[in-house]
Amino acid sequence: MKTMGKCLIRNCSQPDRCSGEWDRLVPTGQEHVRYCSQCDRGVHLCKSEAEIKQALAANWCIAIATGTGQDGKDTGKSDVWEMDDT
Repeated sequence: MKTMGKCLIRNCSQPDRCSGEWDRLVPTGQEHVRYCSQCDRGVHLCKSEAEIKQALAANWCIAIATGTGQDGKDTGKSDVWEMDDT
């Protein structure tokens, strides 16, 4: 199983307590949803701009996978969506 590692987590009610690590969230019965015990919400993994827009419109907590640079290290930026930190 491939791990996701760090993600950009957005729309979180507890951002100061959020690890931002998809792999640390509790798996649910849905492949693209994990449970966060810190905010007591489902976190929805978004892989496209359309999924991000739909999830934010529904006020869901979302995870967006970050890209990797040429050195193989996590860039901390999404390959799918350019978002500010607000």
